Amino acid sequence: MTQRKQGRRTAEESQRTKLTILTSAAYLFCQHGYNQVSIRDISERAGVTHSLVRHYFGAKNQIWFAIIEIVHENMTLYSAKLAEQLSDEISNSQRLYLFLAHLMAYVLKKPQLVQLMMDYIHHPENEVEQIDTNDGEMRSNTTRFVDLSKSTVPKAILQHSENSDIVMWKFLIHAGGTVAFKPFIAPIWPDLSHEQCLFAHWKLFENQIAYEYQVTNEFRLKGNELDDIVLDIKVLDEETQALFDSHSTNPLS
Repeated sequence: MTQRKQGRRTAEESQRTKLTILTSAAYLFCQHGYNQVSIRDISERAGVTHSLVRHYFGAKNQIWFAIIEIVHENMTLYSAKLAEQLSDEISNSQRLYLFLAHLMAYVLKKPQLVQLMMDYIHHPENEVEQIDTNDGEMRSNTTRFVDLSKSTVPKAILQHSENSDIVMWKFLIHAGGTVAFKPFIAPIWPDLSHEQCLFAHWKLFENQIAYEYQVTNEFRLKGNELDDIVLDIKVLDEETQALFDSHSTNPLS
């Protein structure tokens, strides 16, 4: 019995250490960019040895992919629970509008979800065009990412749109815009805080899809900030969710 408890504690401690490494890496990738972060940087922030990081994950891109898999799990679970909260008594166009509008608000509140993917993709060594490279490991990782990206398309979009690829493409353009062009947000809305700028950006997207899906004003979402739009949906435990906590300088402390 004692050995079993000790085994459980050891497994839990190991999982906790791995999560600490992933959270530290996610924070550093978002703060400095994937290319500017080393294994040693990650080990120092996580408070573990360089060799321990290598033991658990090997190369830096494996750390990134472990994070992306958690991102995928988060988005898949969140999307499914979001779809469950939408009424079955409204039209498909209204359901799609509500789903996209709520999901966009959530993603804008969690910019790391998009930032982590964009940062790694735009690193010259990891571009999708290199999928035919002779480097077997790079080809494998790139293929895994493409397959994972395709499987991220929520069922609600697949079920309620005629062209899910186009719907998802438009969504990603708007979600990624606040990350790719972050320095330009403040000059566009100089009198607003960053949070208010994000809400103004959300309104642009909401206006577009309301017009596209012919949603009348009575069915449109209303609020003064993103928190008024984001639904309270819990999908991951608090420690794992800390990977996407943009307000913490040390998410696991």
